[in-house]
Amino acid sequence: MKHLLKDIKKELEAICPQHLRQTKQYATQKEIDEFQQESRLQFPAELIEFWLTCDFEITTGTGIYKELDCEMAPSFCMFEEFEYLLAYWQENAGHEFDESFDKGSYYHFKNRGFKEEVIIKKVFDKGWFPIAIDSFDGAICVDLNPGSKGKKGQLLYMIYAGDDKSGPYYMGFDSLSTLLSDYLQQLKERKIEIEDNIVYPLTHF
Repeated sequence: MKHLLKDIKKELEAICPQHLRQTKQYATQKEIDEFQQESRLQFPAELIEFWLTCDFEITTGTGIYKELDCEMAPSFCMFEEFEYLLAYWQENAGHEFDESFDKGSYYHFKNRGFKEEVIIKKVFDKGWFPIAIDSFDGAICVDLNPGSKGKKGQLLYMIYAGDDKSGPYYMGFDSLSTLLSDYLQQLKERKIEIEDNIVYPLTHF
């Protein structure tokens, strides 16, 4: 993870040095330890290393809104401070299915993860911890309680798009490092936009 972050930082330095001046402290070891003890959840080692090591803002795109043909679609998610992520988790986690959720047309959406047994049948399980929040109140979550055919540490995207499209979707990344490796490749290929000295993935929507 440290080498991956170093390479990302190098690319951002070449693209827009001002981006790196917006420093972050995502979490302290004390915060992480206290949460894991109280919640009985165990974060992947790479996520802990990311929080303790990364000191700059990262943005990363998600294509699920395009696949769902949503009119309003975020082009990025920002990684936020641990305290903010914890508040989001406490407010949203633990929601069960209502009577209509699994009957909606998007419940069986291809590669969503339910039908494939990659994710468990929940609206927002307590084992899904957010690692990034977007401007539409959606979130990238690390899955600490995957389905029978999933992998612990895989990434889900929570969206609130209405029309029975809302809920979790498997992002296609089985770990944070695979997501960041994809992000690094986008930086190397300069598939980016710059606004107010922040580097974003290209807008595909």
